[in-house]
Amino acid sequence: MELEALRPLLLAKDVNLDWLRSKVNNQDCLYCRLIIPSDTLLFCFVPLLDKQPYVALLRAQDLEEQSRNQGFLESSIDQILAALREQAFNPPSALSFRKDDGMMEISINLSTALKLSLKATIVDNDPSLSSIILRRLLDDILAGSYLLERLLSSRTKLLDSKDRAIEFLKENLEELGDKQTLNRWAPEGSMNYQSLQKYDEDEVKYATFARINETASDEGPSEDAETADLVLTLRREMKQYKMSWSKRSTKKTAAKMPSDFAPPLQLDAEQVKSDWEKGEASVKLEEPPSLVKEESPVAGESASSGRESSKSPSKKRKFRRVKITKQSSV
Repeated sequence: MELEALRPLLLAKDVNLDWLRSKVNNQDCLYCRLIIPSDTLLFCFVPLLDKQPYVALLRAQDLEEQSRNQGFLESSIDQILAALREQAFNPPSALSFRKDDGMMEISINLSTALKLSLKATIVDNDPSLSSIILRRLLDDILAGSYLLERLLSSRTKLLDSKDRAIEFLKENLEELGDKQTLNRWAPEGSMNYQSLQKYDEDEVKYATFARINETASDEGPSEDAETADLVLTLRREMKQYKMSWSKRSTKKTAAKMPSDFAPPLQLDAEQVKSDWEKGEASVKLEEPPSLVKEESPVAGESASSGRESSKSPSKKRKFRRVKITKQSSV
């Protein structure tokens, strides 16, 4: 009966499942928790060592009886049942499992000094139910992988923008005749020098492949568990973000990543040097045209107040106006 109620829950996309990583008898596995209308708690386990998924069920009356036998009061039993229903044990390490003779022993750390041990019955499930469990897990892993790909793409764009900003500043620093400062801070071969180099995705990729190849034989199933845990955790965080976003009364516009930088200024180095020696150097780095429409000053404010307010940092401006001057000696 319980297994028949489990099938539609696993197939329903609108039912939130949180897959967590754990160990059963010191073997890595992924599991999720579900509550069905009959107040029965179901645990779906997927071992990572080529074994079939299996289900352990804990009925409400069994939980109450076992808790009462261990000395818990009725009010405490209600709190334990509510926490299990809401999957509120955080971190997940509050739960641990041990499989023995068709039973799953579930240990719950209620506090640093209080522990509850419950026994759930492992039920025989047919191959079709195992296929449904694996299908749901695969769907959730693919959803997490998609989020991971989007996150990687956004990070790559951010790195590209930072590389262009660094290149802009380097070229202008060199044209102003202060290359030695850069060489002192980032001599060739130093860590600072490496940090100024452009991000090379292929180089990072192959270096990662090499490290994985060196450690792959030592990782075994734990590597698969860590990978699955990564994408499933990312998917869980996305769901939490959606829930928190929906609770906001007003929506905010998503921050846009900088897409372009102004080209380096073409300066006449000899003219700048000559003006500097005469005490007449005046080099201005003009602000590139803003891609965001500037708001008009509020009525009643003077033009001077607008200039004063512009001294504060503004997110609309990519580069500030810089003026370099040298006073002639008296």
